[in-house]
Amino acid sequence: MHIRLIAALLLILALPAAAAAETITVTLIGTGAGPGAGGRGMTNTRNQTITLIEAGGLSLVFDAGRGLVAGLVGAGISVIGRADKVFLTHLHSDHVTGLPDLFVNGAALGRTGPLRLWGPPGTEAMAAHLTEAFAWDIKYRTNRRRKGPSFDAKDAGTGRIFEEAGVTVTAFAVDHWPPRLDASARDDFPAYGYRVDFGGRSVTLSGDTRFSENVIKFAKGTDLLIHEVSLTAGRGRRSAHHTSPEQAGDVFRRAAPKLAVYSHIVFGRQGADALVRRTGYDGPLVVGQDGMRITVGETVKVGPQ
Repeated sequence: MHIRLIAALLLILALPAAAAAETITVTLIGTGAGPGAGGRGMTNTRNQTITLIEAGGLSLVFDAGRGLVAGLVGAGISVIGRADKVFLTHLHSDHVTGLPDLFVNGAALGRTGPLRLWGPPGTEAMAAHLTEAFAWDIKYRTNRRRKGPSFDAKDAGTGRIFEEAGVTVTAFAVDHWPPRLDASARDDFPAYGYRVDFGGRSVTLSGDTRFSENVIKFAKGTDLLIHEVSLTAGRGRRSAHHTSPEQAGDVFRRAAPKLAVYSHIVFGRQGADALVRRTGYDGPLVVGQDGMRITVGETVKVGPQ
């Protein structure tokens, strides 16, 4: 009887620790955008799109825009060696220009294996070309004691593409074909959103997209939804491949996340107040900032930058 009572007490005491362990930590390394909309997505206060997700002892990087390695240093230099898994939403320059930096210098800063890379079709070819482009540097750094950097790249389809240490990553198609073309170009310019699940918690990233029913489908009831936005969307053909604040508000209402966060933000000539006002969403909403850290557990908490 006493043994059973002690065992029950130990189980109860262990529950909070287990619950604490099953959390997802999200760091917004970069919340800016690319050179579109007359360059209004690029600022000197925001890196390009980069999201670090830590769960189950793993460090997953989603998109690799300008400022990736410097941003990881800000998150703690030891994370660079652990950040050996990168998931690309698509192959636009503002989502990949930080990749060579992580590829080459990550190996010098603690990464012991290949840089693992997932993304839509074209990802494998890009990795091969980057390896060729840095052949001189790789040869220079390679010796009997240390291997040079390498990629393990995969052209991923949609569906569950990653499962390790209790962490799963699911890729889903979104709509980001060139605005000068119609929907028939979707297959020629594939773009993905991602959903990360761990221990009953979830984070969903829209990637770059027009208003997408698929984002709503995969983000239903998610703890944290990170969504792109452009205050210039809908104002001319060049911005037709992004989501307006009003459209994002509709996504948030229908997906009903515990917290919605904006990233990959194109402000145009307006600011954060106008962005929130135009969204017209009554639920929890945060305009992301570089360095912002979000903990997804029993509740979703935005911590200090």
